[in-house]
Amino acid sequence: ETLRLLSPIQVTNLEISFVDPTQILRILPLFDLKSNLTLTSTGLLEKYDFGAIQATPQWQGAKKIEIRRCFVGGPVSGFMHLESAIWTMSYVLWKNFLEIKEAFSVNPKLEHIGLNFQKNHVTLQFLIEKLGAPNTVTWNRILTSQAWFIRIPDTDQVIHLDVLYQGTIPMHIRFMRKPAAQMLGKFTISGPLPCTHTEIILDWVFGAIRENFRRCSVWLGLSLTVIRTVSVKMAANKTFDFVNSAKTGRYSIFIVVLVSSGFSIGYLMRYHIVKSTVAFVPDEGCPELDSDLRYPYQIVELSKTNSFLIGSARQIHLVSTAIFGKILPSILFPISALILILELRKTRRMQTGNKKISDKNNRLVVYMTISFIVIELPIGICKLVTMTEETYEDSIIPESIVELLNVIYVSMTTTHFFICFAMSSQYRNTVKGVLRIPTKVSRRMFSQFSSSER
Repeated sequence: ETLRLLSPIQVTNLEISFVDPTQILRILPLFDLKSNLTLTSTGLLEKYDFGAIQATPQWQGAKKIEIRRCFVGGPVSGFMHLESAIWTMSYVLWKNFLEIKEAFSVNPKLEHIGLNFQKNHVTLQFLIEKLGAPNTVTWNRILTSQAWFIRIPDTDQVIHLDVLYQGTIPMHIRFMRKPAAQMLGKFTISGPLPCTHTEIILDWVFGAIRENFRRCSVWLGLSLTVIRTVSVKMAANKTFDFVNSAKTGRYSIFIVVLVSSGFSIGYLMRYHIVKSTVAFVPDEGCPELDSDLRYPYQIVELSKTNSFLIGSARQIHLVSTAIFGKILPSILFPISALILILELRKTRRMQTGNKKISDKNNRLVVYMTISFIVIELPIGICKLVTMTEETYEDSIIPESIVELLNVIYVSMTTTHFFICFAMSSQYRNTVKGVLRIPTKVSRRMFSQFSSSER
């Protein structure tokens, strides 16, 4: 009652503790607020509707508002006339991001928005798909921060969107107005011109082709072992002479490439091309860019939360490539190699009668088998682990292992020719034949064995 007699009481900063929002409606009209308003709930952590409070003159006249220890209901637009606001929502939607972004364009006095929340329907992967790759990433042992800089239209300013999260769970979101010149050095897409839409499409297609050929290399290595095993085991049977023909090799390559290409459909559905909302800032003195370069396109992996179809395509692609492209060949390859080694030893003993003879070809097969299993099997396991995670960011460890093994694979592939050339006389004769280098005419392999059988 004393406050009513003294009202309106002029204050610069006002802090009200309340158990129920109706208490705020009884107290707030007694003050003539000039600047800052802080509302703190002393009751349970519940959701309250602040729509009526937002309609009061005191709320409308405030410059900075902070609401603590409760979930705020009511429209986000009720905060957009302020200079600074911090509050907690029960959940955050993408439309809330768009409303806040629009407010920074409409209200030039708005400097800072801080959002805490219980649930976030806008995941980090979703933000990456909408805004492109983050401009800065900072982290410590517990928390990680990813930031985007969004140009405010018709100004020299940007919105600094900072997402603070623990693990992959967003904990706090901040919107801050910053001068573009101050943030220019932090734009990760400044500098060289970004790729055009056509170049991004080519990168997307060539990425699918590279992934397809990487799978083909596994299957061709397995088919080579199987063909040679059949060739050795059936050397005396004329019915299987076609196995050694060049036509069989061409058909094998064609079938492998054709079947492997079918798996690339999942790859193309797993990665999409999106237009970034993060403006590219050219260097000083550079001419203005068209919209395709000003807001460049990017290739992003869509998470399984986007839609059932996309999520299924992602999982099917990862599982199929892991099992049929890595794990299953890693099981079949040593089985075929073991059969091949046994047949080579059997054939050599029958030709020479020496049971202790060692064949360099056996060592070559063992080398190829071990290198194949050591690289391909862990990659397949890592892909299965990636499939269980929501996004690529959640599976950064298995994906890093895959990249490391692929580097080893490339280095071993470059030396594979020289090792085979040094260990196998048949390999050397084949290379010389391809290069049209004259070689001594040698009898056909297993001709002696075939004659004795006849």
